[in-house]
This record gives sequence, structure tokens and C-alpha cells, in this order.
Amino acid sequence: MFDISVSEKPLEQRPPSDFSASFRNHQHPLLSTLQSQNRGLRLKLLESEHRLSQVHSRRREDSKANARVVEIFASHRHCWQEEEKCLLRQIDSGEEEITRLCATVEELEKSEAEMRQNVEELRRVNEGRNHEMLNFMAARSEFEEFSDCGGGGECCSESARFGEVGDVQYESVESLCHLKHFVSSNKCLLFQKGVPWKVDGESTGVSSKLELLEHELMKLERIGKGDQSKVRKKAKRYQALSRKIDDLCKRVDSCNQVTNLRKKRDSAFLRKKRVRIAFLQREKRDPV
Repeated sequence: MFDISVSEKPLEQRPPSDFSASFRNHQHPLLSTLQSQNRGLRLKLLESEHRLSQVHSRRREDSKANARVVEIFASHRHCWQEEEKCLLRQIDSGEEEITRLCATVEELEKSEAEMRQNVEELRRVNEGRNHEMLNFMAARSEFEEFSDCGGGGECCSESARFGEVGDVQYESVESLCHLKHFVSSNKCLLFQKGVPWKVDGESTGVSSKLELLEHELMKLERIGKGDQSKVRKKAKRYQALSRKIDDLCKRVDSCNQVTNLRKKRDSAFLRKKRVRIAFLQREKRDPV
């Protein structure tokens, strides 16, 4: 800028001259105008310098504020990164848990299929043994009827003599057939429900005892009708075996209920895990 300095010395003290006198007389209004402009420019310069200093101070404050914002954002970003890593670890652990539960479910399904096969095999074996027992009882009754009809008067007298005992024997045989039919019907109903439980007949001793009972009944058939106490004893033993089979059926039913509860609990846990993983993945895709 141009610095137009005006001397503060009064014009009367200057040495008089023709040029200065003419300049003072003719250019005095222009000089006053220039002085007023100079004062205005000085004021504007001071105001501009003041504004510039304010701008510099504001810039310094803004830079400090920006630095603080950057620090805060960096700390928040670090927290977000840590949280993201934690969520990723949780997702990985959830996926591992899902794979483990899926493998467990597959193993349970395989074991259930094996149990169903074993139960079907046991059912077929039991039906075959029931059929054999019923055939044996029918053959025995036919043999007794044939012996009663073809034995003559002596046989009739013996039958009259032992009529009461014979009634007991027939009643025991009928009770045996009734119990066999009742147990077989209960077993069929149980297998129709599809109970996934392995009933081991050898471990409970049912099949071996049934075979032993069949052999003893065959021995009694060979011995004859003389000793009715053994038949009654075998009938009681068979009733005990039927009660034991009923207890096993109840145990199988209770195990079926426990298995269903476990399956429901595992399925609910899997649903919760899937919902949580989907929510975490959605948050990861759309961060706030």
C-alpha cells in the first residue's frame, strides 16, 4: 500500500515561496481529501489485521478441535474393530457349535435307525416265539383230547378221577395263552409308536427264560399229566416274565419321552443360535 505521510507542521511555519503559496491556495482541498482517505485506509488496515488475527486464532482452535475429533474417532474405531473381532469370534464359535450339533443330530438319527431295526428284529422274534408257543399249546390240547377220547373206560375213569386237576391245568394253559396274547398286543402297540430304544432280551434274560420254559413244557408233555404242580409253577413263572416285559415296555416309553424332550431342546437351541448368527451377520453388513 502507498503510505502517504503528511507533515504535521503547520503551513504558516514553512518558508514562503511562490510555488508553495500557489499550491496551498489551489491544492488545499485535494490534500485534505487525501489525508481523510489515508486515515480511512489506516482504519481499514487495522480492522483487516484484527480480522486476520481472529481468523488465525479460529484456525488454530479449529485445528485443535479437529485433532480432538480425530483422536475420538480413532478411539471409537479401535473399539469398533475390537467389537467386530469379538463378534466374528462369536460367529465362528456359533458355526462350530452348529456343526457339532448337526453331527450329534446325525449320530442320534443313526442310533435311532439302528434301534428301530433292533426293535423290529425283536418284534419279529417275539412274534415267532408267540406263534410257536400257541402252536405248541394247540398241539398239546389236541393230544390231550385224543388221549381222552381214545383211552377207553380206564382213561375215562382216570379223567373222572383227575377231573378237578385237569380243569386247573386247562385254566392255566388258557391263562398262559391269554397272557401271551396280552403281552404280544402290548409289544405290537409299542412298536407301532416307533419307540427308539434298544430292548435287549438277552441282557434281561427274557428270551433265555422263555426257551427254558418251552423246554420244560416239552419235558412235561413227555412225562404226562400226572404232575400238575409243575404246570402251575411254570404258569406263575410265565406271569412273572410277562410282568417283567410290561416293566420293560414302561421303561421304553419313558425313555421315548426323554428322547423327545432332548430333541425339542436341541432344536430350540439350534433355532436360537441361527437367529443370533443372522442378527450378527446383518449388523456386520449394515454397521451403524
